[in-house]
Amino acid sequence: MHYAILLQRRPDGSYQASVPLLPGLTRTAATRDEVLQLVHSDLTEEIARTEIVYLDLPQVGSMTNPWIETAGMFRDDATLEPMLAAMYAEREAERKAE
Repeated sequence: MHYAILLQRRPDGSYQASVPLLPGLTRTAATRDEVLQLVHSDLTEEIARTEIVYLDLPQVGSMTNPWIETAGMFRDDATLEPMLAAMYAEREAERKAE
């Protein structure tokens, strides 16, 4: 697995490496290779004692979309298409009159 490492050369010539995914994991060393080895070791230890878990929580309040709730409610209404056609025709006539 690949992890992004932010590697910076410091003004004193040493190197600092940080793992953006784990903000507390930052190391400093005299050389680039040394700091990368330290971060590799720390990251390996961190992964060994970490697990990802998912929790199912009950839905609180109404999180439904009112548009979705009404979607399709006119699917069996025979008057919908003629009404829409009349509306579109009226809008088009107004647009042409402008």
